[in-house]
Amino acid sequence: MELLGESSLGFDRRGLADIMASFEAGRAGWRPVWALAVLALWMERRRVGARTVAVEG
Repeated sequence: MELLGESSLGFDRRGLADIMASFEAGRAGWRPVWALAVLALWMERRRVGARTVAVEG
């Protein structure tokens, strides 16, 4: 989730922390957290891939 907060996609770091806190307290469902986690994993994979290409290329 930290990667989303640091991205230029417009995510507010405090808002992401609030979603996680709500989920952990049982006030938010798993779907929004799952969707954000998948997006963060995708972004991390792209970032790692970009570094690999830059090093090899």
